Amino acid sequence: MPGTAGSANENKVLSAPLAIIEVGGISIGKIRDLQFTENVQRGEVQGLGELTLSEVPPLTVRCSFTASSYMIDMKKFGSIPNPFWPVNATTVQEFANTITLQETPVNLHVYSKIPSATNGSIVTDISKFKLGVATNCYLDSKTFQITENQIAATNISGRYLEPFITG
Repeated sequence: MPGTAGSANENKVLSAPLAIIEVGGISIGKIRDLQFTENVQRGEVQGLGELTLSEVPPLTVRCSFTASSYMIDMKKFGSIPNPFWPVNATTVQEFANTITLQETPVNLHVYSKIPSATNGSIVTDISKFKLGVATNCYLDSKTFQITENQIAATNISGRYLEPFITG
């Protein structure tokens, strides 16, 4: 079990991570790569006649993410298989109404793959160990690219409301 004192996995480099999109407790998709950014915005406190700051209290935490995945079917955007964008809207008004009135945040769960069964030096089965979760993720932008002789991909970025919680 990772994290137990003296285990073989305790000091290993994290590799083969797995990010899963979850809506309402149901896993609905996988992400190819994922980056989280968390910034603390601080105020400044200083006295009259002082040139240096005496305190820098935290005011807010701004959390954002970027992710990409392979694009298989444009119709899956905005549906349960891919909840981030309502492409199935048939008019601009339907699109605006969906974004404004029915936006549903998703959770991004990040796991590490660890061996659970081996046959000599061959890993025959793996388990997932939850590294953490970004809750209440909202989409700010999406891009997609289609390139000749390549797999089409989509990139998304957005924000989440609370810092990434580990474990």
